[in-house]
Amino acid sequence: MKFLTIIFISITNFCISQTSLDSLCLGQINKYRKSNSKNNFTWNNIAYKASNHHSNYLKDSTDILTHHESVLVNPKDRLVFFGGKYTYIAENVLVVSLNFSDSDKPSDIQEKISSEVLDTWVESPSHNKILLSNTQLAGISTVIQKQGCGIEGYTNYTVWATLVVYNP
Repeated sequence: MKFLTIIFISITNFCISQTSLDSLCLGQINKYRKSNSKNNFTWNNIAYKASNHHSNYLKDSTDILTHHESVLVNPKDRLVFFGGKYTYIAENVLVVSLNFSDSDKPSDIQEKISSEVLDTWVESPSHNKILLSNTQLAGISTVIQKQGCGIEGYTNYTVWATLVVYNP
């Protein structure tokens, strides 16, 4: 039994996969890139694992929004830890808090969140530069925490998002 538990833990560490919201966000970003005559980012599992690690770190941390962590200190460390080799790497992060009606459809909520993620980064010159960089590979991870917002019939969604882009 102990052996099977260890195998299960090892397997689950390698079975991280993107969510429908992550996919929607990357689709929105690629649509924006195309409108600016840029090639689409290509989804990359290593970049996703690095971005997912950092989004979860941000959610669980009491630190302010940052690109740095206590162990895997910066985006380069995270990418290398998950097996990536790079000649260029960049990272966008954000945290946003949105309220939705309990009657809103999940697809509408995801659409609004993905638009908010893109718009926030587009409006920031340094983040927009990364969105429009000549980079090939990308992974984006969104982590959501839902809680009551004090208004009956509404729920607050706090969203942490990390985009990691790189060239091998």
